[in-house]
Parts: sequence; structure tokens; C-alpha cells
Amino acid sequence: MSPLAEWPDWLDGYTRRPDRDHATQKHPPTGIVVHSGERGPDLADAALNMNISYHFAWDVEPGREGRFVQLVSLQRRAYHAGKEGNDWIGIALSGPWDQNPRSEHERVEFTRLVGTLRNAFGKTLRWWCRHSDITPGKRDPGPGFKEASWIDLEWKKGPSATP
Repeated sequence: MSPLAEWPDWLDGYTRRPDRDHATQKHPPTGIVVHSGERGPDLADAALNMNISYHFAWDVEPGREGRFVQLVSLQRRAYHAGKEGNDWIGIALSGPWDQNPRSEHERVEFTRLVGTLRNAFGKTLRWWCRHSDITPGKRDPGPGFKEASWIDLEWKKGPSATP
């Protein structure tokens, strides 16, 4: 049996807005890559319109508080962070890369999403990193994530990481 057979496909409690830009995942991801979108608060629409694929993206609808939506199945590979990062779960936050702090609501929802992923995958999901840690020339998600002790995963410094 493939190790992916035990990996969830879509998470309960999250709106699905399937993106067509994904590929076969060869093994369960062991970490998450945190991104920051430059396209405003509705990253889900921006990602779908620009062929940037994330597993989860922050979405704001008029008159509602923001929320994460799932764009790519967790059994599929999303194209969000180059060779190393595309094998991990991609989560896109809102706002410019240097926005710090982000809204408390977004931080709480991000923490809840990471907790849900941890509960679903147990010890398999061990790492987190910033987009800037693994993709040369990227600066996101910005200075607020140098000491993100509120993420219940171990930080994995990638080849492009800056301290």
C-alpha cells in the first residue's frame, strides 16, 4: 500500500476551491512552506487566476472575516516553492511580505490549520519553513516569521535561508 493511502485528501471544515495546477505527489509531505501574497486579501482568487498553486490560501469575501480555503488535495503536489518546497504543503497568508504583525484573526486561523494538519498526520508532519528559506530571491512571509514559536513544528532552514 502506498504511504499516501493513509494521507487525507481534503480536510473537513475547509471550503474547497479546486485548482487545476497540481501534479502527482510521490510521498507524504513532511512539512509546510509559509508564503505571503502580494495580491491583496483574497489569495485564493489570485492563485487560481495566476497559476500559482497552494494547498491553502487566505480568502476574504466582502462582509465576512477571512478564512483559509483548500485549493489542492493533500495527496497532490502544488507548485508553490521550487524543487524542494513543492513537495511540502503550501500555505499562503495575506498581505505584503513585510506586513508584521498580521491580523490576530489570521494568526489564530493559521495556528488552527497547522494544528489540524498535525492531528491528521501525526509525527509525519515535522517541519515548517518560510518561502524565503528555500527559494532564492524571495522575501516572504517576512520578518514576523523569524521567531514563529507559535507554530507547533520545527523550523527547517533551507538552502536560501537567512537567519
